[in-house]
Amino acid sequence: LGKSSAGCVLQISPMGAFCTASGLILGAILSIRFAKGIFFIVLSAGAYRAWLTWE
Repeated sequence: LGKSSAGCVLQISPMGAFCTASGLILGAILSIRFAKGIFFIVLSAGAYRAWLTWE
């Protein structure tokens, strides 16, 4: 994977541009999912803390 992606980036061609675009899209999707995970953890932690103070 490392070699193919490195060759992809070095190529200044439509294929290289496609690889870069797909890499950016993949990175965006992963970061959005990661952000959702963090948001869920913070939300559940906040709810747990609120429940503790409510008791």
